[in-house]
Amino acid sequence: MDLIATTSSTLPTWSAHLPSWALAHGRDIDERDAAFAAGIALKSIDDLIRADPPWLGCWRDRLALGRIPDARPKRGRARAA
Repeated sequence: MDLIATTSSTLPTWSAHLPSWALAHGRDIDERDAAFAAGIALKSIDDLIRADPPWLGCWRDRLALGRIPDARPKRGRARAA
Protein backbone atom coordinates (compact mmCIF):
# COMPACT_ATOMS: atom_id res chain seq x y z
CA MET A 1 0.00 0.00 0.00
CA ASP A 2 1.41 3.38 -0.98
CA LEU A 3 1.27 6.18 1.51
CA ILE A 4 0.94 9.79 0.54
CA ALA A 5 4.09 11.67 1.42
CA THR A 6 3.44 14.61 3.68
CA THR A 7 5.40 17.76 3.08
CA SER A 8 5.57 20.77 5.28
CA SER A 9 3.84 23.80 3.86
CA THR A 10 5.80 27.00 3.42
CA LEU A 11 2.81 29.33 3.51
CA PRO A 12 3.55 32.78 4.88
CA THR A 13 2.27 33.45 8.35
CA TRP A 14 -0.89 35.50 8.60
CA SER A 15 -2.31 37.13 11.69
CA ALA A 16 -5.98 37.87 12.16
CA HIS A 17 -5.25 40.57 14.74
CA LEU A 18 -4.78 44.28 14.22
CA PRO A 19 -1.29 45.54 15.00
CA SER A 20 -1.01 47.35 18.33
CA TRP A 21 -0.11 50.62 16.61
CA ALA A 22 -3.43 50.52 14.74
CA LEU A 23 -5.55 50.56 17.89
CA ALA A 24 -6.80 53.75 19.50
CA HIS A 25 -5.16 54.14 22.91
CA GLY A 26 -6.73 56.33 25.58
CA ARG A 27 -9.35 57.99 23.40
CA ASP A 28 -12.75 57.34 21.91
CA ILE A 29 -12.98 55.68 18.53
CA ASP A 30 -14.37 57.94 15.79
CA GLU A 31 -15.22 57.46 12.12
CA ARG A 32 -11.61 57.89 11.01
CA ASP A 33 -10.47 55.11 13.32
CA ALA A 34 -13.24 52.82 12.04
CA ALA A 35 -12.30 53.56 8.41
CA PHE A 36 -8.63 52.92 9.18
CA ALA A 37 -9.43 49.59 10.87
CA ALA A 38 -11.63 48.59 7.91
CA GLY A 39 -8.74 49.35 5.54
CA ILE A 40 -6.39 47.20 7.60
CA ALA A 41 -8.95 44.37 7.59
CA LEU A 42 -9.27 44.55 3.79
CA LYS A 43 -5.48 44.52 3.43
CA SER A 44 -5.31 41.46 5.70
CA ILE A 45 -7.88 39.64 3.56
CA ASP A 46 -5.92 40.61 0.45
CA ASP A 47 -2.70 39.25 1.96
CA LEU A 48 -4.46 36.01 2.90
CA ILE A 49 -5.83 35.50 -0.61
CA ARG A 50 -2.48 36.29 -2.24
CA ALA A 51 -0.85 33.63 -0.02
CA ASP A 52 -2.86 31.08 -2.08
CA PRO A 53 -3.77 28.65 0.71
CA PRO A 54 -4.82 25.14 -0.37
CA TRP A 55 -8.44 25.69 0.71
CA LEU A 56 -8.89 28.84 -1.40
CA GLY A 57 -10.88 27.07 -4.14
CA CYS A 58 -13.42 25.78 -1.61
CA TRP A 59 -13.78 29.26 -0.12
CA ARG A 60 -14.39 30.81 -3.56
CA ASP A 61 -17.00 28.15 -4.35
CA ARG A 62 -18.75 28.84 -1.07
CA LEU A 63 -18.82 32.58 -1.78
CA ALA A 64 -20.21 31.93 -5.26
CA LEU A 65 -22.95 29.65 -3.92
CA GLY A 66 -23.92 32.32 -1.42
CA ARG A 67 -24.54 34.80 -4.27
CA ILE A 68 -26.98 32.54 -6.17
CA PRO A 69 -30.11 33.99 -4.52
CA ASP A 70 -29.03 37.49 -5.56
CA ALA A 71 -28.47 36.42 -9.17
CA ARG A 72 -31.92 34.90 -9.64
CA PRO A 73 -34.59 37.13 -11.15
CA LYS A 74 -37.05 38.35 -8.56
CA ARG A 75 -40.54 37.05 -9.23
CA GLY A 76 -43.63 39.00 -8.39
CA ARG A 77 -41.88 42.35 -8.17
CA ALA A 78 -42.92 45.26 -10.32
CA ARG A 79 -40.26 46.56 -12.68
CA ALA A 80 -39.44 50.25 -12.71
CA ALA A 81 -40.51 52.03 -15.87
